[in-house]
Amino acid sequence: MSTVTLNISDFRIFYPAFEDAVKYPDSLITLMFNQACAILGNSDDSIYPYDPSHGKLQRMFILYAATCHLLTLRGMAPGQTGRVTSASQGSVSTSFDTSITGNSYSSKWWSQTPCGQMVWTLTAP
Repeated sequence: MSTVTLNISDFRIFYPAFEDAVKYPDSLITLMFNQACAILGNSDDSIYPYDPSHGKLQRMFILYAATCHLLTLRGMAPGQTGRVTSASQGSVSTSFDTSITGNSYSSKWWSQTPCGQMVWTLTAP
């Protein structure tokens, strides 16, 4: 297996929420991809458990989902601690899902976004 190289065009196709190049410039996506690689690893010597039988494609899915997770977290409002579960306009009210289930801090951190849940699922085996 070899390292995954970020293809920003493919990333934007996988995650169209980030197709706005003004709001999400290539440099930001690259920075978040590099951070995802720092967290999960991107080499055959990585300590993170990539299944060698799934090859480079699995690693790409995981790293792209982790990049999406980091970009989504970055876009959350200051103080937001989870997914929005309800919102009102009159007298402004917002509720967040902070009862994320999991057996570890790691699972709770990844479960804050759909992309993070994908990372958690892909790395669970």
